[in-house]
Amino acid sequence: MKKYMNIGMLDLRKATKEDLKNISKIENIGTVVITEEQLGDMDQIKQKNVGALLQVPENVDLVTHNGMHTLSKVILEGLENPMLLVINGKLKVEPINSPESMKMLYKVVINGKMMISETDFGTIAGRVTVNGDTVLYRNDEVYVEGTFSVVDEQLYGVQPGTKLLTDNLKVLEPFDEALFNETFDSVRILRSLIISKNNIRSVARKISNYLEIEKVIVEEGYAYFDKLTIDESNYQSLGSDRLHIKGKLVIDLPVEKIKPYVNKIICKSVEVTEAELDALKAIIERAEHISVIDPNMTKNFAIMTINKAYLEDSEGVKIKNNGVLTFDSSVTKELVETKIIKIENYGVLGFRKEIQNAIMQKLSKNYGVINLQDGDAEPSDANTSDLDDESNQTISNLGSYEL
Repeated sequence: MKKYMNIGMLDLRKATKEDLKNISKIENIGTVVITEEQLGDMDQIKQKNVGALLQVPENVDLVTHNGMHTLSKVILEGLENPMLLVINGKLKVEPINSPESMKMLYKVVINGKMMISETDFGTIAGRVTVNGDTVLYRNDEVYVEGTFSVVDEQLYGVQPGTKLLTDNLKVLEPFDEALFNETFDSVRILRSLIISKNNIRSVARKISNYLEIEKVIVEEGYAYFDKLTIDESNYQSLGSDRLHIKGKLVIDLPVEKIKPYVNKIICKSVEVTEAELDALKAIIERAEHISVIDPNMTKNFAIMTINKAYLEDSEGVKIKNNGVLTFDSSVTKELVETKIIKIENYGVLGFRKEIQNAIMQKLSKNYGVINLQDGDAEPSDANTSDLDDESNQTISNLGSYEL
């Protein structure tokens, strides 16, 4: 028997009935591709954490790309067979404007971001699945991903009369207003306008959706940051003694140390230790949210497994999970109750049903996903056993696999 595990794309269309009968389990698979005739045979296979099951004819070519990929009319016209296109990353579709050419796209699956004209998207809307963001630009617009900064050096490289579409527009420096008006016929912003107060009048009329977008108005004399951590490496060189941070500010050193260099702060949110809280309030001009950093809090931003040995050697465990946090089978209800003070979950939290009640009592904040695991043996033990037994095969940890 065979097991397929941890595979981004598993193509089973060429598998015979006997091949499918020889598969005992598929687990942690992003997308499984089968034919319509194979659908009934899939019922006998144990499936766990399968993202999508696609029925695709055998004459359709499966093409996958990881990262950035650009699709053009020339590429579509050169295809011999219809294409199932799977992108793990970003797909930019250059203006095609040809329904016949777009018919070569049997289906498009995007795990990430898709950038496509409104006309072309309308042609294939029923054949597109996007797990992420979609940017629809008009046929006469030029899309600039991320942030476009209005400075003269940038404007020199843009064709006059351009209709600009961008995620964010930043206008903080002095610029040639006549050159700006000549360069842009119009500007459309998807997210936010970051602009100094003195530049608003010069730019606002060019922005077609000015009333709809988020506006970050930066007062003169303030240094601007999207987000910022102030620590030993940068506190003397922030560009101004007045700071405007659009997102989160983290203070990672004594506030008294930065006061000679910073005396006013505007930010959306700020994190600081409790000991520094009063000193910080003296220089905060405006902040929507101030949170206290707990120095005893363990922060996880990747993959972390908690086991019995870790908890037995610890006291007063506090965990802030922004990644994937798993409690393995050695962790008991008693250990959770006696060793853990609290858990804040913003990512994926996995544990067995046997300790569910104990974990939930320690879960002070949950803005993520709870993954209730099977109570059987650890995956690593099971995999080792399978590999040792010649009658079992495990195919795993692959980007894509065609049987």
